[in-house]
Parts: sequence; C-alpha cells; structure tokens
Amino acid sequence: MKKTELKLAAKLWGEIRNSLLLCGDIGEFSPKDFEYSDIPRVTFNNKPVLPLSLLERLEDLDVEVNEVFWNVYEALAIGAAKRLGFEGKMAIVFADSLTCVRTHMVGGHRTEAEQCISQEIFLREVPLDSEWDPNSIQIRKQNLLIYNKIKKWQLDPILYEEEIGRFWKERNAW
Repeated sequence: MKKTELKLAAKLWGEIRNSLLLCGDIGEFSPKDFEYSDIPRVTFNNKPVLPLSLLERLEDLDVEVNEVFWNVYEALAIGAAKRLGFEGKMAIVFADSLTCVRTHMVGGHRTEAEQCISQEIFLREVPLDSEWDPNSIQIRKQNLLIYNKIKKWQLDPILYEEEIGRFWKERNAW
C-alpha cells in the first residue's frame, strides 16, 4: 500500500474518531484492521474491505463527498464500530448510519431504514446544510444518540425488528 493512501485513510479515521469521542475512543488507525483487496463484499475474514482502488480513486477526486467517499468512509466506520463493541450486522448498521449522516446520502447494504432513523435523530439538532465538523459538540451529541439507539438494537434484537418493521409499515401505508 502506498504511503499516501495510508495517510488518507488515517486522516478520515481521525475525523471519525473525533466525531465519535462521546461514544468511546476508537484509538489510532491500524492498517492491519482492514482487508485491502478489491473483493465485492463489505467484510472479509472479519475485517472491513477497504480496496486500494477506492482509496486511489478518492485521492484523484480530492476527497469529494460522492459514492467513492461513501464506500471508503463506510469501511473505516465499520472498523470504528467494531472497536466500539458492535458486532456483525450491527457494526454495518452503525457504520452505514454514521456514513449517511456524514454524507447526506443513503447507501449501504440493506440498512436504508436504519440510516433514515439515524438521520432523523441527527437532523433534530444539526441542520441539513450544516458543515461537517467532527469537533462539533452538537455532532458528537447526535452521534452518541445514534450510537445508543443502535447499541439498544444490538442488545435487544426483538426491539430492533419491531422498530424496523414499524418504520417500513409507516412508509408503506402511504
């Protein structure tokens, strides 16, 4: 891996770390926590997949928020989620939710409802047109609320299924 790619990943990791400080300290970026092959999966060998091609492309795009950014941020956020104690699907739910509120884009892996619920939480106190500042206490507080919601879901799978079911039922009633 090129040194510049590692610097970019570490820089974005630092942003994620700062925005999650109220949730816990995820520590320093560690390249060994990620799979860098271009594998069409979210995780491989219990590690988030962060393809070198995406890091290279993101550098070429001057780190603009777009689909490439979304995928890089999501992979890093899965690593952060794991360090905060999320497991399996809930690590992906947390990462996709964090990436959604960061980018204002819904993406991911069948976590649209969870992202929308998280975005509703986030937007209660942070206006949509706000600039992303990972050092903002308001952003940190909203990320903590999202963290607490998803932690409850991890601890209570029945509650999780009920809330996601209710989300879809309310939208399908239209």
